Amino acid sequence: MELAFRHISGKSYKINEIDPQSTVGNVKNILSNICGIKASNIEFTHNSRRIQDSEMIGNIIMTPDSFILFYESIPESELNTV
Repeated sequence: MELAFRHISGKSYKINEIDPQSTVGNVKNILSNICGIKASNIEFTHNSRRIQDSEMIGNIIMTPDSFILFYESIPESELNTV
């Protein structure tokens, strides 16, 4: 299975040969190695729906032109507070 990803900044990534039985959490780890964002901070959305880490990637209905949008969620503990 091949998946396309787009960061909210507009940069696109493609990952080939993903096992459809993989969880979203596993795919976040793969994407993390490619884009340099900590997997625990990556959030996926598809068709305006946030995708949970425990979901199977094969259950997400993808068309040839679709992609998974992702962004970096920064935990409050990592934010600089003034």
